[in-house]
Amino acid sequence: MAPAEDWVVRTAGDVRAEGERRHPGEAPTCASGISPSGPVHLGNLRELMTPHFVADEVRKQAVPCRHILSWDDYDRLRRVPAGFPESFAEHIGRPLTAVPDPCGRHPNWAEHFKEPLRESLARLGVRLTEISQTQMYTSGAYTEQIIIAMRRRADIGAVLARYQTKRPGQASADPETDPDDDDPQNAGTRAYYPFKPYCAVCGRDDTTVTGFDDETTEITYACACGAQLGPVPIAEVAGKLVWKVDWPMRWAYERVTFEPAGVDHSSPGSSFTVGAALVSEIFGGEMPLHFGYSFVGTSGGSSKMSGSAGGAPTPADALEIFEAPLIRWLYARRRPEQSITLAFDAEVGRVYDEWDALSRKVAAGTAEPASVAVYGRAAGTAEGPLPVTPRPLPFRTLASVADITAGDQAQVLRILRDLTAEDPVVSLDEVRPRLDCAQAWVAGYMDPADRTRVRSEPDTARLAALSEEEGGALKLLTERMGDDWSLDGLTTLLYGVPKLLRGLPISAPPTPELKAAQRAWFILLYQLLIGKNTGPRLPTLLLALGQDRIRYLITPGLYRSVLYSALYSGAQQRGAPPEAGPRPGVPRLPPGPDDRYGLRPVQLIGGPLHHTERHGQPGRGLRPQRGVGGLSPQPAVSDGVQQGGHPGAHLTRGAHLSLVPGRGRQRGGLVTGPVAGEQRVEHTGQRRGVGRHRVLRT
Repeated sequence: MAPAEDWVVRTAGDVRAEGERRHPGEAPTCASGISPSGPVHLGNLRELMTPHFVADEVRKQAVPCRHILSWDDYDRLRRVPAGFPESFAEHIGRPLTAVPDPCGRHPNWAEHFKEPLRESLARLGVRLTEISQTQMYTSGAYTEQIIIAMRRRADIGAVLARYQTKRPGQASADPETDPDDDDPQNAGTRAYYPFKPYCAVCGRDDTTVTGFDDETTEITYACACGAQLGPVPIAEVAGKLVWKVDWPMRWAYERVTFEPAGVDHSSPGSSFTVGAALVSEIFGGEMPLHFGYSFVGTSGGSSKMSGSAGGAPTPADALEIFEAPLIRWLYARRRPEQSITLAFDAEVGRVYDEWDALSRKVAAGTAEPASVAVYGRAAGTAEGPLPVTPRPLPFRTLASVADITAGDQAQVLRILRDLTAEDPVVSLDEVRPRLDCAQAWVAGYMDPADRTRVRSEPDTARLAALSEEEGGALKLLTERMGDDWSLDGLTTLLYGVPKLLRGLPISAPPTPELKAAQRAWFILLYQLLIGKNTGPRLPTLLLALGQDRIRYLITPGLYRSVLYSALYSGAQQRGAPPEAGPRPGVPRLPPGPDDRYGLRPVQLIGGPLHHTERHGQPGRGLRPQRGVGGLSPQPAVSDGVQQGGHPGAHLTRGAHLSLVPGRGRQRGGLVTGPVAGEQRVEHTGQRRGVGRHRVLRT
């Protein structure tokens, strides 16, 4: 991007040149102004980010530049913002710093709204100097300027009358952008006064100036509360200049070189138009460089935000779901005259994808020059780079994991390790703060209808109604998913199952028929796993659930709960044939639809898939069972049986797993054949990572 096309570089050059012309040897000043009358929203943030980018560009050129934030905390409370108690209405008309803090933790109302913005600006890398207008007015810093304005009140009134836009008695269309009655009926007459006192009795500005002595500078005024005060020196009276006079006064006082503003302030007859005349004619200063910037909105909301209307998201809200460099990028990538729309809905994932794609291009050296410049402003400041997520996994993936696990950190780490099998995530700190952003978005902004709730029990009705093709697809998934338990492996398998069912290679190119079959296949899995037709990406969902849970939910005809209880509850049936019934309190395996030839398929849920034993006599050496390998020796038990564990791939064909132990055997013991009075599982074959079993009832 050529400097002439880059508004930041161009404006920074103008600021340097103009600053040196006006005040040689001084650092130029970029200015922002915020009224802490309510939550400082993302529209207000553009008031700060626009001059910040310019000031930071000047600093990157090794030239000092000052960025000031004038807190308009001496403004009156105009209305009680939405969401706050109506009891605060009694303070309407008083300075914001004279209104109590709504939460009781801050000195006053204004500080309540300043604090979260300060914290957000620090995280965003915005360095500036704060100026409290309460402090400036009450300390007497502006006394000279106030006296000048009062003595030149007729000239000021004439300027206001020249640009008057409201008819007498007409209310402002947007009081938030017209904070004072700057178009009075008596503008241009000697009855006009540009100073508004705060009543010494009630503290409100429901006052009317009734006189001012140009020589003694004494003022008299009346208040709606009934108070009549004066004459008293104006230096001893609390009050402030009206907005359209206050702003140009501050331009001259602070020697402002550049100050942008919303487009509503730059229209004919607006504050900028009036201020341009007053700053030079009345206060002996110069109009700062300026331009108007467009509004900021959010997805699904208004194109313009209002703090008093309530509900407008704040920078702190945005930082809950966006990393700081990404927020800077959202503001830096638009020209000032372009509006900005920030997503808080499902579009958040797309925004992250765009940012990640740009980051990769910049790292690879393939990004356009304009994009590189914007990326540089987003990623850091003249003081250095902003903190970033060490391993920026896709936001959509992290959000899916956060949704599926309900924020369980141990489960999140387990799933992320599976997702990054080639280079596993070791600690969640590697994926923060992006993981925290994803969790916050799921908790606060994800549509409740889109939340994922995994079934606690299989959908037996749907499983019973499976077609032959659906059953074959589920069988392929359960048999092969362990072959490559990774994000890429599961993605390939899921898309490949419909191909395999049609005798095609898993790498076969898609066709319209295959795409339709894949959609139907995905819907089936979503229905069986989460009871909906759509959900998070299936590979991520499968990794989150784990192989045991998947088999439990999608395999038909399994008596899982009984098997789980038998394996892990320690219940025993021994010493009697099945027809005699179990001992009191011990469950018996019920008959089932697949109980042909005395066989029933089962699936182990949770914990190790297999248990093994070594058998021997008490006091004698232990020996491994014949044909069983991969044993993990553990301490011997009292009857000479030692337990161990081995993976399914090491369990040889024909070995048996005891569902309920017999005499002298521990739960999960392996023997060479059935024993009367016990129920056993026969391992009928093996595949890497998969164990297939049958129940033999003897």
